[in-house]
Amino acid sequence: MNKPVSKAYPFLLIGIIEVFFLALAWFVSDISQAARIDRFFLYYVDDIFRYCHVKTLPFNPAVILNYYCKPGYMLIAGLFHSLLPFGMLSLRIMNTIFSSAILFLVYKFMVLLSLPKKVHFLTLVLLASFPVYLILSVSVLSEVIYSFFIMLSLYLFCLKKYKLSVIFVSLLPLIRQEGLIYVFIWLFLTFKQLRLKYLVFLFIPAACWVLINKLFFGHPFIKFIFYLPTDFPVNSLALPSGFLSLLRLMGAHPLFLLSIIGLFAVSKDKPYRALRICFLAQIAFFIVLESAHFFKSGGLFCREIRILMPLAPLAVLFAAKGLSLLAKKYNFFIRFLLAAILIAITVFQLGRLQLLPESSQEYVSKNEEILIKDASGWLNSYIKKEAITRVCVVPGAEVTDKIIRRLWMYLPGQIAFYADGDESDSFLNNDVFDFIDLKVKKLPPNTAHIFISKNRLNFNTSEKYPKINLLKDYPEIPLYFYQAEYN
Repeated sequence: MNKPVSKAYPFLLIGIIEVFFLALAWFVSDISQAARIDRFFLYYVDDIFRYCHVKTLPFNPAVILNYYCKPGYMLIAGLFHSLLPFGMLSLRIMNTIFSSAILFLVYKFMVLLSLPKKVHFLTLVLLASFPVYLILSVSVLSEVIYSFFIMLSLYLFCLKKYKLSVIFVSLLPLIRQEGLIYVFIWLFLTFKQLRLKYLVFLFIPAACWVLINKLFFGHPFIKFIFYLPTDFPVNSLALPSGFLSLLRLMGAHPLFLLSIIGLFAVSKDKPYRALRICFLAQIAFFIVLESAHFFKSGGLFCREIRILMPLAPLAVLFAAKGLSLLAKKYNFFIRFLLAAILIAITVFQLGRLQLLPESSQEYVSKNEEILIKDASGWLNSYIKKEAITRVCVVPGAEVTDKIIRRLWMYLPGQIAFYADGDESDSFLNNDVFDFIDLKVKKLPPNTAHIFISKNRLNFNTSEKYPKINLLKDYPEIPLYFYQAEYN
């Protein structure tokens, strides 16, 4: 006869996972240390960029409306950044809390679906050990909050709290733009349960945000509706070997293998209907993104596989069903043996990521990290010494360079960073990184313009800047600081 399982048992496990996430978040907040864990997915541009946007909020609240960041994410991240005085670590703590909350919702789902208690432990370990889930749980990226809102909305829907679920779903596009998918899914799911006046609310938050940006800042609609990083070759793993490496590393994890078994097992079960629809919608989105990437950039596989994050909590619920079918009985020893195997697979997969050629492009040595901190400290001291109240740091097209990004991360939030320009003629396109004003198309007047360049500038080619002075250089990194007078 099986012993009863304590109700505190899953909460104790989730607590242990949360402590592990917090410890890992503290470790990776030093990004030179973080490179030892993951240099490819976590630190591919956006992790640092999200933080750099959030830290400028107190000095420029209008950046909340930026389409690149999304207002829902910026409000939540801004709150954590203001409450916790730990810089980037504050946002990593935020994501560990939300990822643990997802684990709690997964447990509540398993209870709601009457899945046997013997699979609860393995299901939670299965999700927490999935490499994409683990890595993103200690990042500052928006996929974790987005996944939490999806799972919360689904749970409220399954509890038949339709109005409340509609409210949370309506906020999804303000966290990630693919949340529009769920707006239409909920329109279908709740059409018979709610009156039209409640269903209209699904579109109100996103519509208000789009109209404000269009009317006041001039951003095009297309960037809110369906803007994906599909046309950038830098996001591509064009060689079949790269695709096969990622498929072997990520697809071989038992999570998806078990979820397929569970999906077929509950193909006609009514309690799983909403979960099936959302699960298949996420798979369809993944296929669309990969197809668009293939046809637009010629790449075989888009390496932005963090889009698998929202799929993982859905997949694990079907995997729980698969686990319950594969074994009639799990004793204490077997559960922990299987958990150890899952963790070993995760460690192996994360270790293999270090061997991918693309990983090396994000790595800097400890000595380089010290030099970057010194450079940012010098620039901040110079600005204070010269009593410069407004400054535009212009890295040109090099904003995605690993050293430029780190420099930006270490600088105070009040220093405005412009990007996506051409260093040869200083033309700026600020559709994405426009900190001072979302409508700015040129450098604002009465501003000290600091150039950061990876190479020495050719003074003769700059017509807009008649006077450019080299302020300081760090040839070991390399970094070159210039001050320019703007005509």
